[in-house]
Amino acid sequence: LTQITQIYNDMERRYRQAGVSPSGYLQTRFGGACDRGEWDDAEHYFAQLQAAPRDDLSHCDACSRSTAALYYRDKGDTQRARELLQEIFDGNFM
Repeated sequence: LTQITQIYNDMERRYRQAGVSPSGYLQTRFGGACDRGEWDDAEHYFAQLQAAPRDDLSHCDACSRSTAALYYRDKGDTQRARELLQEIFDGNFM
């Protein structure tokens, strides 16, 4: 976990230095927090991610939606998870 945290910190530094949106970095932090069941951190990064502008380094729409769907599923909001997955199918994001 220490190494992962160091990688996250390095990633954040590089995004800032490049002057790009933090969206890709935040998506990575959000997904990692979800994977580890760190829900307070996941909520924190998800809120920041929703406010961040998207750019060429952002995760694709399907990837962003699928991670959010898993988050909502694990938080017990299966309706919102289904809606996001349906958006992927309807939007042909695959």
